[in-house]
Amino acid sequence: MLASLGPLAVLAISASALSYPPIHARQDSSPTFEGQDLVAQAHLTGPNNVEAVVTFRGTVGAATEYTIEVLGGLTNTSLSHSYHIHTNPVGEGNNCTATKGHLDPLGVTDSVKCSKDMPAFCEEGDLSGKHGTLNGTESGAIPEQKFEDEFIRFYPESFSILGRSIVLHGENKSRLACGNIVSPLDGTASIDENGNWTPTNQTSSFQKTYPTGPSPPSKPAVTPFAGTSIIDSAAVPTASAVPLSVSATIADVTAGAAAASETPKDGNGASASRVGLGLAAVALGAALLV
Repeated sequence: MLASLGPLAVLAISASALSYPPIHARQDSSPTFEGQDLVAQAHLTGPNNVEAVVTFRGTVGAATEYTIEVLGGLTNTSLSHSYHIHTNPVGEGNNCTATKGHLDPLGVTDSVKCSKDMPAFCEEGDLSGKHGTLNGTESGAIPEQKFEDEFIRFYPESFSILGRSIVLHGENKSRLACGNIVSPLDGTASIDENGNWTPTNQTSSFQKTYPTGPSPPSKPAVTPFAGTSIIDSAAVPTASAVPLSVSATIADVTAGAAAASETPKDGNGASASRVGLGLAAVALGAALLV
């Protein structure tokens, strides 16, 4: 019976799964940071005079605002530079490799192509994927740009940008520059009355848990959706794949819808269920279109 619904019905199901209201970075008041400004900053440096500054400002119950300004070094006008929040601090001697992989508490991974139109399917730390890459200029500098990100958080710890780092990438994902995210919130920076930031060179008093193993290898990215159309059946996970049977995928969509309708205490689960719901919709579409 469901097979007779046809492609349009499948697309409608997929579209309805993706029309769930945007999940905001519900930065509820935290006893740890009560009465303090939610601010953090990263000063990125690297060879060939590459330098950039990224500043974050959070508001309870709203999206996090951040600005990025490149002070110099990006002189290759034919190259677009990506940049991400990484899980670990910069290593000794400005070792950018020590920063490990992207901040990705929901386990989205970079095998799903991040899109500005669908940021809920992006890693939390994929800033350029959600807001655009940085194009080189003749001077090497790029004026300050401002963005709002509904998924960047200062807490809880596993989602927090505190104690992390930012890496600016070059060609073939090389690491051109990096810098620690510092903040008065976790004792890694101070701000004077004129707004000048000074790192304390202390470890984060808030972030206690870091990945210790090697960074997971990157995989070819797939684009699971374009608007409301299914364009790539390869977006369905394969290792622990959702069975491509009508009965199984219907159950997954139903379960995903139920999970997405719940409001988790800290807002974290909603993002995870939304990702699961979208992938279940892909699986359902693939099953009915085969």
